[in-house]
Amino acid sequence: LRLGRLTAGQLTEARLILEPEVARLAAERATDRDIKELRAALDERFAVVAGGRNPRDLDLDFHRRLAATSGNPVHAVAIHALIDLEADMVAPHGLFAEADRAEVERAHAALLEAVEARDGERARVVMQSHIADMQRRVAAQAAGS
Repeated sequence: LRLGRLTAGQLTEARLILEPEVARLAAERATDRDIKELRAALDERFAVVAGGRNPRDLDLDFHRRLAATSGNPVHAVAIHALIDLEADMVAPHGLFAEADRAEVERAHAALLEAVEARDGERARVVMQSHIADMQRRVAAQAAGS
């Protein structure tokens, strides 16, 4: 996918339009198996962090899994593309400090709780807040470097 010069702000704008609604649909449509897989992904992240390794790839994968849970393959393809761009733009630069990683963990746990509760509105709000928070953190890190 060649988009020329893409900014983190442009990527975040697209994610803010799509991901909150995809999270809402995922919460409303999740099967027990979907929830089990999301729980396993979050547990794997906990183990990676406990082992002192960087969980960034698992964080991005959580978003991909949540999109798949929405039950619409078009949403999944769109989110996968955005997450791949995020991985190329942000993840290689190691922008996330321990406090940032802890916040991602908290947000992903809150998303899973909303999905488990089949609470689409809560999932939407949590995702919107999570992406906006990450945008602020990335911008602050970029300004400090």
